[in-house]
Amino acid sequence: MALQSNSRRGLSKNSISPVSEEFTSSEKESDGGASWKDLCFPTEAKGKLDIFKTRYRQNKCPKAKMQDFEILGLIKLHEPKLFVCKHIAQNALYTMEVMCKNNYRQKLRRKLPIRAKKIQYALQIPFAAPLHFAFKTERNLHLAMEYACFGDLHGIMEDRRRPFTEPDVKFFAAQLILALQFLHAARVVYRSINPRFVSMYEDGYVKLSYFQKAKKLKGKATKTIMRSDMNYRAPEIVLGNPYSFGVDYWALGIFIYETLSMRTPFENTDTSSVCENIVEKEPSLGTNFSVEAQSFMKMLLVKKPSERKTRDVRVHPWFRDLNFEMLWKKAYTFDTTSYKLVDRVESPASEFVYATFADGKSPSGIFSGF
Repeated sequence: MALQSNSRRGLSKNSISPVSEEFTSSEKESDGGASWKDLCFPTEAKGKLDIFKTRYRQNKCPKAKMQDFEILGLIKLHEPKLFVCKHIAQNALYTMEVMCKNNYRQKLRRKLPIRAKKIQYALQIPFAAPLHFAFKTERNLHLAMEYACFGDLHGIMEDRRRPFTEPDVKFFAAQLILALQFLHAARVVYRSINPRFVSMYEDGYVKLSYFQKAKKLKGKATKTIMRSDMNYRAPEIVLGNPYSFGVDYWALGIFIYETLSMRTPFENTDTSSVCENIVEKEPSLGTNFSVEAQSFMKMLLVKKPSERKTRDVRVHPWFRDLNFEMLWKKAYTFDTTSYKLVDRVESPASEFVYATFADGKSPSGIFSGF
């Protein structure tokens, strides 16, 4: 990875500016969440958090109509389907997430797309895909977000048939840490850290692009069970125990392992064996990983949530050559010449898929909050 700074400032930990005292929380977190006292965001982050709170409360994502868009291609076939679309009036490309209403008719699942829309629209940070439009049609729910020209990291690995280099993975992981710390400060547990839901953009930076499993916590923990990749579930979720923000850092450890090796540490063809491995076995960290990377993954993949050192993630030696303040400001340049643009099924085949994948109608009114 050719990673260079656009600034002449040094990369030492001491060059990171601490957050101002007015930007602190008096609440002593014991659930893996971060108070602002623990974070070293630029002062602009305070404004971003205020914006999140306001936009989340107002829930006023701009509306659109399907007639406003031209479907150019199909990116992902399984639910939720992803299309690349062009906004005709703006002549701008968007990634369109399309969800069939019938798949969310159950009362508990009905909340997922509504909650996803609120959280994604409220987020105005560098490492979350901004949501520009949200609307519904007779059969579907639509989220139009920033177009990721390189696609998701899982697709990139599959296309290249090899994992990412360790410097690249470190660059990606550092951005996810900033995204998670902001979400946790906003009392949101993400629950979807996975290469399939992290997309790469034109500048080589990555963003979270899927928010159906994100949830704003009212208390310190939740026991909600959601559909997710079993290989990424933390031990406390597998055991049915209350869980909080620590599950995101466990998933980050799995993410790093998979993007460095193209496999997950506890995987097995049998689901019950995966669960057993997650709860009882330690991950096998071979010589393919640097000593620092192994140490960082071990710090995250701790079985007991109370012993996961989530506050120490930024000062770990693995990140000694990165300045997180500069990263927040995107002061590094990332060489994308070895990556190819995302493949897509061109029209009219994609239009046929869009027109036919959702059958039947949902009762009116059940998505009134969308």
